Amino acid sequence: MTETEITNVFSNYGDAKKIQEEVWPQAYRFTVKSGVRIIDIGIKKHVPSHIKLEGHRALISYVGQPMT
Repeated sequence: MTETEITNVFSNYGDAKKIQEEVWPQAYRFTVKSGVRIIDIGIKKHVPSHIKLEGHRALISYVGQPMT
């Protein structure tokens, strides 16, 4: 997914300020993108623990997130 697509989905919950891809370090021989995105968002309403992104179920977790 592009950053624009992610920003559009999360705009329902707040303002996405920064999106970065998690990368495994060179300790594993090569730097490899893990598929995990880390999003810095100013939350206006809580994000459910699972949402659909491009037809795929995504796990969402953050400190202070209520159980859903």
